[in-house]
Amino acid sequence: MTQIIVLVSRLRVGMGGVASYFRCLEGYLCSRARYVSIGGERTARGIVQRLKLLIGDYRRLRSELQGSDLQLVHLNPSMVWKAFFREAVHLSAARAEGKKVVVFWHGWDWVFAQGIQTGVRRLIFNRTYAHADCHIVLAERFRTHLLALGCRGPVVLESTVVADDTWGVPLRLPPRTGEPVRLLLLSRIVREKGVYVAIDAIAALRRAGHPVQLTIAGDGPERVPAEQYVAKHKLEGISFVGYVRGEQKQRLLAESDIYLFPSNHGEGMPLSVLEAMAAGLPVLGTRAGGLDDFFEDGVMGFSVDDPSAEVFVTLVEKLLSNPESIVQIGEHNRGYARKYFPAEVVAHRLFAIYDSVIEGAAANRAPVDWMKAIYATPGVEPCTAQNI
Repeated sequence: MTQIIVLVSRLRVGMGGVASYFRCLEGYLCSRARYVSIGGERTARGIVQRLKLLIGDYRRLRSELQGSDLQLVHLNPSMVWKAFFREAVHLSAARAEGKKVVVFWHGWDWVFAQGIQTGVRRLIFNRTYAHADCHIVLAERFRTHLLALGCRGPVVLESTVVADDTWGVPLRLPPRTGEPVRLLLLSRIVREKGVYVAIDAIAALRRAGHPVQLTIAGDGPERVPAEQYVAKHKLEGISFVGYVRGEQKQRLLAESDIYLFPSNHGEGMPLSVLEAMAAGLPVLGTRAGGLDDFFEDGVMGFSVDDPSAEVFVTLVEKLLSNPESIVQIGEHNRGYARKYFPAEVVAHRLFAIYDSVIEGAAANRAPVDWMKAIYATPGVEPCTAQNI
């Protein structure tokens, strides 16, 4: 009996945070929820090809909505035009069939979000998203914005999730004097994610005599230009390993000492930061998106407003001057991540949100934010492979 369907773009092939999020949760949600993969490869080009994809997704959803046991549809847009329009169509279809709708906003572009206040975007929002039964967001600022736009249902603060295999990453000892300190940047490689900030910071640290190394893991349009930049300036101690997942990602986390997050991008709650915390790494980065709601300077690492190479040099040197703090901060981060971000805990919180929406007024309670929804015994067992 499928009570809930979850629409996920490019579930199996997607390299982004939304697809990763639901792959992590699949074994825990499958007892009541079923995934419906939508969208196509990023290589889809042209209005005709994209229109065909949209029509195909719409028809697939309409077929799914005919199930008599189906009670709730979970949509996953980002605050960008393509996803905003696509999921508005899906939301309208679900409501036309009398299904409850939860909208989980992942990525967030503030320029686009501000544009919803007027014009066509405002009209679409008022006709569709404003009537959703519940919104889920990754940052308090996003909630404030949605409520100001007139959302009728509750707006709940949630987190992203750490994959089960990340907990197997061992905690490391502090680097010994003279040993290389290994920094990691795990990201889609675009300029806004701070790849050149990280490169320039490492280059400056090495010129100052610090034995640091940087591994850049990920892919994207800026990867080749960044590699050419490193080669042109003959920068040492910097390596590119491409997109990683599974055992390769866990090995990189285990081999690293410090996590860099110099992003100036429109983030929700960066999954890579949560993974780094779960692996016991101190974080040096910006307070992007949902990080601003919980990140504690000096306790979880250090945050900056200005993601410049000069600032990151100072932060790295602060940790290098006290190697013991690298381990102490890492231990704290792992404990914090274990409390809030395991897949079974996040799945339990999602089920609580689903139930509050399905039961409506009969539930006599509103869903609570992730920092308040602590479960000593989550009680959400992963499904067996046969049941997925």
